[in-house]
Amino acid sequence: MSYYTTDAEQKEKLLKWWKEYGWATILGVVLAVVIVVGWQVYRRHQLHQAQQASLVYATMMSSSYAHDLSSAKSAANALSTQYSGTSYADMAHLWLAAQAANAKHYQQALSELKQVSEHGHMKALRQIAVLREASIQLQLKQPSLALKALDTVYDKGFIARVNEYKGDAYWQMNQPEKARAHYQQAVAQYQKAGVPAPAVAMKLAGVPNITPHHLNTTGSNA
Repeated sequence: MSYYTTDAEQKEKLLKWWKEYGWATILGVVLAVVIVVGWQVYRRHQLHQAQQASLVYATMMSSSYAHDLSSAKSAANALSTQYSGTSYADMAHLWLAAQAANAKHYQQALSELKQVSEHGHMKALRQIAVLREASIQLQLKQPSLALKALDTVYDKGFIARVNEYKGDAYWQMNQPEKARAHYQQAVAQYQKAGVPAPAVAMKLAGVPNITPHHLNTTGSNA
């Protein structure tokens, strides 16, 4: 058995290999180059978008602090439409929601908040949007809708506030036992996080401790 091949045999094998795999190899190399270049272009575009969005966001905030709400709203609208793929757009929606709520345009505020809670780019911002939705629903005396919003927890770092608002909702629904349970959880969670929460403690203290004996007595008097 010969371990050597002639030049003609090597050429024949090379031509055979090229016929079977040559174009596939070229296509693979070209595709790899396209993917790498495309990814680099995409990353540069994303970086450019983020940089531009940060400038528009700075304009929005500086205009807001200067009480130039017209300019601030223009910047916020630009962020929400032209830079919707960035977290700056989420913060613009939160700002627009706050302005709408201050003007008592609650449905508009809820619509802005939904954009963030359902499509936001950061868990923390989505959770903030949920909490603000619940706050508005509580203000509108719609505790069941507040509870529905609070069912979704995106960021457990806000769990104490979630339980506080759940307590508020159950208090509005005249369910003091559930309100007390959530207030107790909220107080414990705030304490664990090292956050003073005197307002929640006051809410908890204001909930009557209804015992089975009290319920039976109330029932017999009725």
